[in-house]
Amino acid sequence: MTRLSTTEARDKFSDILSRVSYGGERVCVTRQGKDVACLVSMREVELLDLLEDSIDLIDALEALREAEEEGVTPWEDLKVELGL
Repeated sequence: MTRLSTTEARDKFSDILSRVSYGGERVCVTRQGKDVACLVSMREVELLDLLEDSIDLIDALEALREAEEEGVTPWEDLKVELGL
């Protein structure tokens, strides 16, 4: 991964965008020697979103399984029981 200071990134911004969007390069921007941000292609962002959605789905299914094991009454069933 390429690392550039904020000053370098500002001076070469157009070139960096081309390298990231067309070349798939990752560019990390640093400030005072510390990483503060990264530029990545939209394809990578889309993949990260899919990964996060998959993790959320796994967590939701696990919570549902735990609720069923604990005998928690689903909301829809509870509304019927209460006549709501």
